[in-house]
Amino acid sequence: MLMESLVLAVDDREVKQVVASVASSPEFVVRGLRFEQGVVVVDTTVRAPVPIHPSFRVEVVAARGASLTVRVSGPMGLGTGPMDVLINRISSRLPQGVSYLGRGVITIDLVQASRGALRSLDMAGITIQPGQAMVRISSADVDLSAFAQAATAGGARAGATGGASGRGF
Repeated sequence: MLMESLVLAVDDREVKQVVASVASSPEFVVRGLRFEQGVVVVDTTVRAPVPIHPSFRVEVVAARGASLTVRVSGPMGLGTGPMDVLINRISSRLPQGVSYLGRGVITIDLVQASRGALRSLDMAGITIQPGQAMVRISSADVDLSAFAQAATAGGARAGATGGASGRGF
């Protein structure tokens, strides 16, 4: 299915469910996520000898074509060394198409990360504002049968991806 000139509005509550299921592990838990002006704030718990509860800011560096690049920054005083350690702890759980480049930079090939659901994607950009993110898509070729296969294989969790609203222009 080919879609052109589409704007998706994604609520931060919907994204929280997906991020929590992908990024959480026994030693690292995503407790919350919210969209603020220009950034995504992710509240976590790092289970160490003494648990800590840092919040991270995720800023979109680039969103063009099928590639999304973000920069993750931690609490004040937490330099890139500790950030690298924290992100490397969850990097083995990152989905296909997601790469950690170091120094807080993560790149995502959305076609590859979709596991066949997207055949192609030409994203025009992302705008983050309080409570929601707006994704502008010039065109996307979606394989509807891949969505059905993921659902029957147990790949889709109830509520994990549903509810995103889209408005074509």
